[in-house]
Amino acid sequence: MAGLGFDDLLQQAEQLTTTLDGGTELPRVQRNFQQLLDAGQRLCSKSNFGQDDAQIKASLLLSAQGKDVPKVSDRLKSLTPAQSFEPLETVCDTDIESFLKNERENAILAVVEEQKQKTYAEVEKRHWQTRLNAWEKEKQQILNKLIGNDGTMNFSQELTEQMSVSYYRSSVDTTSNPGSNMDSWELAYARQVHMYNDRIIEGGLPLNLSELCKNAAEKMKDKNLFSVWKMVNYLTDVAAGVGQFPSILAQRTSKSVLVAFIAQARKFLEDNYVEYMLNTVYARPHIAQRGGVPGTLNLVKSFLKVQPTHNLMQGYDDGEIDGIPLWAVIFYCLRCGDLDAAVDVAKQNEHIIPEFYTWIQEYAHNNGRKLSSASANKMKIQYKRSVSGSADPYKIAVYCIIGHCDVTDVHTEVAKRAEDYLWIKLSQVEVTDKPYADDLLTLYRLQTLLVDEYGESHFNAASNPLLYFQILMLTCQFEQAIEFLSRFEALRCHAVHIALALNVQEFLLTPLSLHAKMLTCDPVDNSACTIIKKLNLCRLIMMYTRKFELTDPREALNYFYFLRNVKSEGQSLLAHCTSELVTENKLLN
Repeated sequence: MAGLGFDDLLQQAEQLTTTLDGGTELPRVQRNFQQLLDAGQRLCSKSNFGQDDAQIKASLLLSAQGKDVPKVSDRLKSLTPAQSFEPLETVCDTDIESFLKNERENAILAVVEEQKQKTYAEVEKRHWQTRLNAWEKEKQQILNKLIGNDGTMNFSQELTEQMSVSYYRSSVDTTSNPGSNMDSWELAYARQVHMYNDRIIEGGLPLNLSELCKNAAEKMKDKNLFSVWKMVNYLTDVAAGVGQFPSILAQRTSKSVLVAFIAQARKFLEDNYVEYMLNTVYARPHIAQRGGVPGTLNLVKSFLKVQPTHNLMQGYDDGEIDGIPLWAVIFYCLRCGDLDAAVDVAKQNEHIIPEFYTWIQEYAHNNGRKLSSASANKMKIQYKRSVSGSADPYKIAVYCIIGHCDVTDVHTEVAKRAEDYLWIKLSQVEVTDKPYADDLLTLYRLQTLLVDEYGESHFNAASNPLLYFQILMLTCQFEQAIEFLSRFEALRCHAVHIALALNVQEFLLTPLSLHAKMLTCDPVDNSACTIIKKLNLCRLIMMYTRKFELTDPREALNYFYFLRNVKSEGQSLLAHCTSELVTENKLLN
């Protein structure tokens, strides 16, 4: 370099300049240091991995829609050198060509920005709509996918097919009104409701709505639902009236009324079991060998010949009666509700069980089926000393039923079905204002056990809802039972009419607010004797009639008539629902 002169350096510089200017497609760039710095920062930001990844995804999306990505990119770059869609800076007003070009580019950018905001809003709307739909499906699955141990009360696992068979023809005949949305069960119930309301409007004595609905179930020839209405009739046959109490709540929390409900529930289970035993004996008469001797004792003997108990025990205590264990005979006499038969068996074997004969005689002659404190203590002492370790499960069960000896024992060898277990517990239950008293099975404790500890999954309520419904009803949890049954669309019509039957008898607890949830629990109403919840009957009726109020307005009005004494904003709810129904029918027609 030291040997080169100034002329030589100038010549080499001109040659380099000629080389750069000639034969190349790249334009010559003239930038200052600040421009070079800005360009370097933009190139550096483009090299970010996340941004490159986003650009690749955008290119794939546009290519899938048939867009020419390079051309789109070039057009966008020609609009603005910035990385956002901000409006371009204005130019001098004297430069008309540049001004018009800038305004045109700003208009295009404004349209792009507006479309971007609309796209973001639409994406967000669809996102939340999808999330809400997914949550609704998840809630439905939570309600329907309840599985647990199988327990039966002579109910089929599936709903009877007669639910969808067209049977009933009433004032709304499906042949003359093919557009009716009511199925055969709803029409059958609607006829009974129409008869009930007609009697009230005419000023006559009200009919028994529960009995009317039971007759409808009998005509539909559905044994399961006929049994349900039979149970409702037993429970509503309690001699109670709100006139004796200041309110329905006071009546439902009264010890005397609760004891009457439990007695009726126990009687229902006992009468049902007698029918079951008769059907079992008649199905195999050659084994039963009942003969012509009437009475519970002979029925029990024949039943135990058909279903022998020997295989349930390793041994049995205190002898036999005609080859049948003594305590098994006593247990099944109690299970049938025939205390006199159980006393007769104990008397015949008084020489073997003298103390027990005294206790069961006292138990049978007490209307409340309860021993005195002295007798109960003696029986519990004997139970702890010798009976609790017995190999005879029937003897243990009899002592626990009569003396309330061990209220925690579930008696799995004796209680073969859910109704057997429930009958034993109802025989031991006591109504007291001390819900967690020691060595006592209070009604409050039994309700808590069935709902909170066992619950719907234990009784397989999702597959066999009628079983769990009856368990709740027989333990004086009417509102919870009806709300549970109303969750099933195919069974909702039955839940509505059971609620109406209880309400006209003034046994149903309802909230003061019409906007309350379907089932509510107010801490103010808490009782130490029983769990208290309230059912929103108005909401249940309006939810039920919504299905057919436009196609069968007359039937809907019959149900609204039950709301005539309910006030909404100073107006009868019947008048309010009727006016809305008329308005909707006018708009429809």
